[in-house]
Amino acid sequence: MAVIPDDAQLEGLIEFLRRDHNFDLGGYKRTTLTRRMAKRMQALELSSYSEYHAYLEQHPEEYENFFNTLLI
Repeated sequence: MAVIPDDAQLEGLIEFLRRDHNFDLGGYKRTTLTRRMAKRMQALELSSYSEYHAYLEQHPEEYENFFNTLLI
């Protein structure tokens, strides 16, 4: 399943992670960030950033998977 790009949804997800989890993604290049985020989303069969945002809110254990993917 391909990730549907949407800059507004991506910015909302980035802001959510910064605001609610004190994780600032501002230092990451957008291409790196979107590629690694897409990897997690594809593993979960999610196609939009808003779906991933909702998934993160419902499945707190996913944060560790996301951060591990991001911090390789």
